[in-house]
Amino acid sequence: MNFSFTLEELLRQAKKLKGKTVDFLLKHKEFDSGKGAIGNIIEREGFGIANNNESRPDFPELGVELKVLPLKRDTKNRLTVKERTKICSINYMNLINEKWVSSHAKNKLNKILFIFYEYNQKNPRHSKVIDYYLFNLDESDEPLLKSDWERTKREVELGRAHSLSESQNVVLAASRSGAGKLPESKWPEQPNQRIQKNARQRAFSLKPSFTKTLWHEVHYKNSLDKIIDKYKYSDAEGLENYILGQLNKWQGQSIAEFAKHHNIKKMTGKASNAFILRSALGFFDKKKQLKEIMQLGLSVKTVPCRSSDLFPWESMSFPYQPLGEIINEDRFDESEFYTYLQGFLFIPLLRDKREKQNSSTITLGKSVIWHPTHDELEDIQEEWEQIRNVIRDDLRVWKKVTNNKKGFVQKNNIPGESDTKYIHMRPHGRDSNDLDDSIKVKITKQSFWFNKSFIQKLISG
Repeated sequence: MNFSFTLEELLRQAKKLKGKTVDFLLKHKEFDSGKGAIGNIIEREGFGIANNNESRPDFPELGVELKVLPLKRDTKNRLTVKERTKICSINYMNLINEKWVSSHAKNKLNKILFIFYEYNQKNPRHSKVIDYYLFNLDESDEPLLKSDWERTKREVELGRAHSLSESQNVVLAASRSGAGKLPESKWPEQPNQRIQKNARQRAFSLKPSFTKTLWHEVHYKNSLDKIIDKYKYSDAEGLENYILGQLNKWQGQSIAEFAKHHNIKKMTGKASNAFILRSALGFFDKKKQLKEIMQLGLSVKTVPCRSSDLFPWESMSFPYQPLGEIINEDRFDESEFYTYLQGFLFIPLLRDKREKQNSSTITLGKSVIWHPTHDELEDIQEEWEQIRNVIRDDLRVWKKVTNNKKGFVQKNNIPGESDTKYIHMRPHGRDSNDLDDSIKVKITKQSFWFNKSFIQKLISG
């Protein structure tokens, strides 16, 4: 089966697939086996594209690559991107002789037809195509992708292909994929062997934050502002330096002064994160988000902390994830928690007491952007595995007598803040009756949290 399309015909075909299930496309054929089965089915049955590793785009006459992206429901029942998107394998020998403008990766990234489908975990055959999007590489996307590509090339030239990791790049990762799982004895040679002869096979992949931004653009039309419209950055470092520069002009000023200058009448709760950042960067439409912040995967967090030593007054929580899902996660780099760790923009709010104070006595500290290093991710992975293993193999829950209305509090043996350096798990439900129904053990809803001491270390520099 080999379909031939004009661009208009290709987009009409994509539109025809909206609402169609995998079962409908298969027409009673057997379901494919292995990882990526649904993507292969949609490509083959919907567009006549066989699974391949060709360097050319999938539709060479159109210069269009085809990518199928799984979506999943989050805890608020919103659809979001499920995983990274492989663009192409990295050939170390070829990479060092390439220029970005004519590179294999850019050739694949120039024009991509994304097909979004909702994954049905209970019955994969019922997974359904939701929408499509024709992506064209433009000035707001290229600087971030190019700088990641150049960073990877530079590491390979220096003989450090064996040390590549996803955490080194912000949107275009050098990820483990396919042959990257081979034993070290079968790794390909790297061109510069001054440190080590072989390096793990890797692929250029779009991080979930980048494709989540694409999905947001599809699902919420005209809902994003672009920083590049105000500041022409050439790479991720320049963009981040601009963001911090605009924020830190206000270091030492009170929240009241900031709000008055930017004509903000009320700045409380979670909305204050967005208000401070958007206002500092010169954006005032409250309904729109910033495209580059989403692409970089930066979680914007205001951190109430002690003025004297920047010690946070509270830990920082992550979204609730059912324990039943965590039990079934085998690899940290494919876990839901891992997707939250791409980067953080911390905006310290300094006050002398734990209790909330008047906005005129709360001052803005020095904002910082943190991307976890390879070593930090390894340490966090160790604690994540420790927590997951307790939930999976030895979860225990009991009641401890107290003087509250119920006469007890629920306790468990999941590692807490005193047991770890980076992350811990603790309740994150509405109250003690808000139970996690994904497992048989009766336990209140839990989530991961950053430890206060770890946050202090990050914002202290």
